[in-house]
Amino acid sequence: MDNLNDIQKIWLSANVRDLPTSGEVVRTIKNYRTNQILRTVFVIFLSLVLGAVMVHVIFFYQSVLFVTRIGEALIFIAILFLISTNLVSLKRISGRKDFTNQEFIHYLKQQQQRQIQFHKKTQAIGFVLSSAGLLLYFFETVYQHWIWMIVAYVLLILFILACWFILRPAASKRKTNRLNETINKLENISNQFLNN
Repeated sequence: MDNLNDIQKIWLSANVRDLPTSGEVVRTIKNYRTNQILRTVFVIFLSLVLGAVMVHVIFFYQSVLFVTRIGEALIFIAILFLISTNLVSLKRISGRKDFTNQEFIHYLKQQQQRQIQFHKKTQAIGFVLSSAGLLLYFFETVYQHWIWMIVAYVLLILFILACWFILRPAASKRKTNRLNETINKLENISNQFLNN
């Protein structure tokens, strides 16, 4: 009988104020999924608009130099690349709706690895395509005036370097921090359920 009394004392003395509500995990998962879906759909929509503008430029802008057409093609390929990677991402995040806590944490950890690969390879490929396309596309506008050409290319190169070395790492860090916070929050909630 002593064991039963000890168990009862422990049971009654347990601190339940720190326990998460039953809907907190579900709310965290739904918020993450909804935010990811909305961001991905927005990027796809914006890419489609940019693609439509690029198609308009390709067919209605009468370029003289072949290098301009190569630049247009590279920019258009970069847009298609962006659309395809975001469609794959949208399919992955919206594909499964019913996750257990542990399955979703596992999914988020896989997402961390995919994000690292995206920043190392996929984003680099898209960035190189679009940067090369932009540099080639502007050549026709400024090639006849060497001062304008120098100014334009210095500004373009500074813009590309700022995007690569400042904006890209900042965006990557922000995404990584947001993902880590979500994983930590869900792991803490899951651990509280397991410990109690």
